[in-house]
Amino acid sequence: MSAMTIVDNGPADVSRLTCREAEVLLLLAEGDSNRVLARRLGIAERTLRAHITSLTRKLGVRSRLQAALFAHSHRDTLAAGGEAGESGARIPE
Repeated sequence: MSAMTIVDNGPADVSRLTCREAEVLLLLAEGDSNRVLARRLGIAERTLRAHITSLTRKLGVRSRLQAALFAHSHRDTLAAGGEAGESGARIPE
C-alpha cells in the first residue's frame, strides 16, 4: 500500500475513530515513542498500543508510519471530529 493510497482513503475512515483514537493518531504524527505518547496522554503503554492497533485496523493501514501519514493528510478533519460531528480530538501542542 502506498502513501498515496492512504491519502485517498478520505474522511469517511476518520469518522470510525473514537475521540481518543483520533487524539492518539494526531500524536503519532509527531513521531514520538510509545513511552512518550503514553506519558503525554496519562495512560499505560499497553493501553496506547491497544489504541494504535484499533485505529490502524479501522483506517486499513498496515503500519504506524502509514497511520502518521494519514494523520498529516487529515489533521483538520481529525481535530474537528470527522464527518460524524463528534467532539474533535485535542490537537497536540
